[in-house]
Amino acid sequence: MNENIQIENAKSWFVLAQITIILAGFFFAASGIMWSAATSNLNSGVNLATDLTNKDCNQLNNSYYKNFTSKALNYYGEATITNLKLFIDYTWIGVLLITLSLFFWIRGKYLLSKSKNN
Repeated sequence: MNENIQIENAKSWFVLAQITIILAGFFFAASGIMWSAATSNLNSGVNLATDLTNKDCNQLNNSYYKNFTSKALNYYGEATITNLKLFIDYTWIGVLLITLSLFFWIRGKYLLSKSKNN
């Protein structure tokens, strides 16, 4: 009876390892989405800045136009920085969860071998 309890205990560690791997996958997927959003924001900001170089000088001297474009460029810059920070955070959380799942798997393997030795 005691051997069955030890085997079930080892199985529970393997299940915990599987759950953390699944969670790590979600965080890696979210980090990929944040990377894609950051590059998209950066691309939009570059396109807006490129369009500014093609504008007529009279239009560039208009204070309303300057205010609008500076706010747009600031938005793209802030959104890019925010998405890159989230990308880094989600990637690190994914790495930590993978490391934790490795610990859970080693613990389950140890308990399984311990139950077989008894």
